[in-house]
Amino acid sequence: MSLWKGSYWYVAPFAWCRNQHARHSGGFPLPFDDLPQTDMDELGRLEMDASEDKSLQVLPPDGWSAMFGCFQCGFVDTYTREDVDDEIVQKQSEGRYHSDGVCFCVEALCGDRRCRLPAKWYVDISGATENDLRQRLRQSYFFGTLPCGHEIRTTIDKFSFRLYRVMNRLWPRSP
Repeated sequence: MSLWKGSYWYVAPFAWCRNQHARHSGGFPLPFDDLPQTDMDELGRLEMDASEDKSLQVLPPDGWSAMFGCFQCGFVDTYTREDVDDEIVQKQSEGRYHSDGVCFCVEALCGDRRCRLPAKWYVDISGATENDLRQRLRQSYFFGTLPCGHEIRTTIDKFSFRLYRVMNRLWPRSP
């Protein structure tokens, strides 16, 4: 009898927090719809034909980038394809799944009166609520540099936040 009988395996995108000074070793799942299913035979192969490598199906294309904030430490930074890895997710039943995260998009304006450029970043709040995220945003919990060059903590307009849930991938489907 197989140890893995009754388990189903899926490949999902994942990124590690880039804050080198954080006292956590956390990361976060990236939003992704329709995770590709894999099996123990595929996972155990040492040499795999790249065209069948399921991890390639969940990784963003070259040139992709997006800003992510870590809900654990507050650090916001730009992530690229090189920062995204894949992880194996176990499910008890076969089906179509989204990634396990609870990702929100934060849209706000730079608070510098001469700038006011829009900014956008994503935060996985797994284990928390949207209200917890709103509270952290109002308390200047997040820090990092906006694309305009201003610091989030000191210049973000705390009254311009727009939040919405993101469940689908942040990059286009590969052909």
